[in-house]
Amino acid sequence: LDHPDGGKVLFDGTDVSKDERSRFSARRRMAMVFQKPTIFNLTVEKNVSYGLRIRGVSGQARRDRSRAALRDVGLSGYENRRAFSLSGGEAQRVALARALVTEPELLLLDEATANLDPRTAETIEDLIRRAGGDGLSVVMATHDLDQARRLSDSVAVLVGGEMVQMGSPDDIFERPESDVVARFVRARSGW
Repeated sequence: LDHPDGGKVLFDGTDVSKDERSRFSARRRMAMVFQKPTIFNLTVEKNVSYGLRIRGVSGQARRDRSRAALRDVGLSGYENRRAFSLSGGEAQRVALARALVTEPELLLLDEATANLDPRTAETIEDLIRRAGGDGLSVVMATHDLDQARRLSDSVAVLVGGEMVQMGSPDDIFERPESDVVARFVRARSGW
């Protein structure tokens, strides 16, 4: 989304920061869901199928895939509803369905369960867990360390914009490599 000020951005070993064509090619292989879901003033089905439409997927295939994605996120029967009429949790599930329907290689999530009630957050977490279990790489930014521990194979701790430790959840929470990480995980997880 942004051009780096320095360094390189590698995607699957390829420098995608060198030119616009590389960036565009990489963006087509990933999807992003924001903390506040981006919803278009369209029907739920048209919201979900948007990425397929701009990728040139035909009408019936687009409809079939969109409906399957809505079924996967528990929103069958919502196809013709106006997306602006949805609750926050329903809108987040639509955003997740829109991301997953394009079959990305990488799913980026920014606080995907923030501001959701516990039951809806659990539903979103289950969807994320299933997507990751299907071989999709998922990178999730979260301030909920319990969530990071539950959902992650690997955790990176960022303090002041710098990655200070990366490892398994057990490494981070049970064997912090610095006082900074120890204080961070203990203060945030209620230890």
